[in-house]
Amino acid sequence: MVSTVKGLWLVALLAACAPSAPLCSPSASTPVPREPLLVPARTPHTASFVFGGVPCRVPDEALSVRPLLTTPSGALLPVEGRFTRVLRPSEMAGTVEVELSLPALEPGTHTLQLFVEPAIAVMQLPINVLNDRRDAGFLVRFAEACLQPARTTSGTQFCTTRSGSITASRDGQSSTIADAGRVMTAGGVAWVIGSATVSRYEDRANEGLVLTGSAQLALPGAGSVDASRAVIGNSLYEFDGDAGVLAQRTIRDDFAVRWLEGERIIIATPGVLCDDEDLCVSREIGDRFLALDVTYAWFTRARGTSVALMKRPVSPDAGDVFAFPMLAGLQPLSGTTVDLSGGLPALLRSKPDAGQPRLVLLQHGPQGTTFDLIDPRLAGQSRDFLFVESAAPNELRVIPLPLAP
Repeated sequence: MVSTVKGLWLVALLAACAPSAPLCSPSASTPVPREPLLVPARTPHTASFVFGGVPCRVPDEALSVRPLLTTPSGALLPVEGRFTRVLRPSEMAGTVEVELSLPALEPGTHTLQLFVEPAIAVMQLPINVLNDRRDAGFLVRFAEACLQPARTTSGTQFCTTRSGSITASRDGQSSTIADAGRVMTAGGVAWVIGSATVSRYEDRANEGLVLTGSAQLALPGAGSVDASRAVIGNSLYEFDGDAGVLAQRTIRDDFAVRWLEGERIIIATPGVLCDDEDLCVSREIGDRFLALDVTYAWFTRARGTSVALMKRPVSPDAGDVFAFPMLAGLQPLSGTTVDLSGGLPALLRSKPDAGQPRLVLLQHGPQGTTFDLIDPRLAGQSRDFLFVESAAPNELRVIPLPLAP
């Protein structure tokens, strides 16, 4: 009897000393950044995150944050983290805001790991560090506003005037191109599409623009060009240098993105790449065509949540170079599937609700993918140049591509 009473007394004592169960439990919620993690290079930056599911019985002084930052080369960098707000509106819910002071970082994709303790959240996400290229390139002034700009690598600048005519300017000399609706350039070659004709010009050092051949326009439509061929609408135009003529033949007449790839014409529809001989060279590439630069074809995947690259020339065994998540707060430019115009850089624009307007150029090379911050006032783009509006009237900033690392 005595031993039984002692046992009951011990159980009661232990129960009295044990901590009471919390009224709410920790939950691993997804942190929400205050703004997209697009960090300017070589500049210290502050980033904030909001976490939900804070345990109600954990006192504020017991909370801690431990950030780890890994550079593209694998090195670990110290990061300072602190709590800026702990909010407990009820006994069953709570949120906490964490602010990080990031050091000056080199361009590239860094990996952030963030531990909010005790057991509130563990997070890992990329931080994309951007080169600031808003002052890249050079300024060009015009007598009037330059609409639908295009340029050859030899230096001739094309502009559509407000009256609808197209001017060609070089070395202070300007001329008007008759019956011209738009111009597409590839290197030192300009293709002029009029109401009824397609014309090819070479931009020569001592002679300027030289007409090398014309053909009847079969059907207007989106276009892709290189130095010797042009795909416009449902037709291929090939330049015969010996005869000095353009030969035209009809290709598939369906709605798709087309581009010239070696001797073939690639036709991209969602999830499939085929050529003009109906030979499909790759499947499950992505949901939407994004860009075409000299080295890669770019696609979006998973309803725009990731980006995939495919090495050019596209072939059955090329496969994907790799895929990476879409940058937070950004989306592809609208309308980029309409006209490749010799190529199309991979450009992403801020979503309407993402705060500060941004335009980011993606480039991929031996050192990986780089992200370059461009002035968002984009006026035009091609494989060789970006055109950005200037603060001054009738002035454009011309940015040669690809940008140097």
